[in-house]
Amino acid sequence: MIRIPSTRYWQPKNGLPREVPLSSVLRSYLKGIANKHPRVLFPNSNGTQYVDWPKDLFWDIFEQAKASGHPHMFRHSYASHFLQKVPDLHLLAQVLGHSSIRITELYAHMLPGRLDRAIDAVNLGPKTVAETVAEAAE
Repeated sequence: MIRIPSTRYWQPKNGLPREVPLSSVLRSYLKGIANKHPRVLFPNSNGTQYVDWPKDLFWDIFEQAKASGHPHMFRHSYASHFLQKVPDLHLLAQVLGHSSIRITELYAHMLPGRLDRAIDAVNLGPKTVAETVAEAAE
């Protein structure tokens, strides 16, 4: 996990620090960076921490990558990939830092096979509804 504290530069909506799980690949990569810059995860060109969000640099990279949309789309992409691997809205809510599962339910349409369980929920077979009701009444 990486713990991102609430600071004057970044304030989550609830004001609490955010804990974000890191993949094993990213952890390995970050260990190499930590040897060069033990106190700064993403150093600026001087090897020190950014004072403000490097929005110009971000937009340059965004354009070079030929990305479209808004940076928030990365959050939606993460949620989509997460739900494909781990179809758990409650866990995703915790990872994204949502204060309520209701916010995370907006991503429910991304759950793989989410409607599969409904296929045979009501299965009357070859009988008509009238025949089934009549049998039940007997």
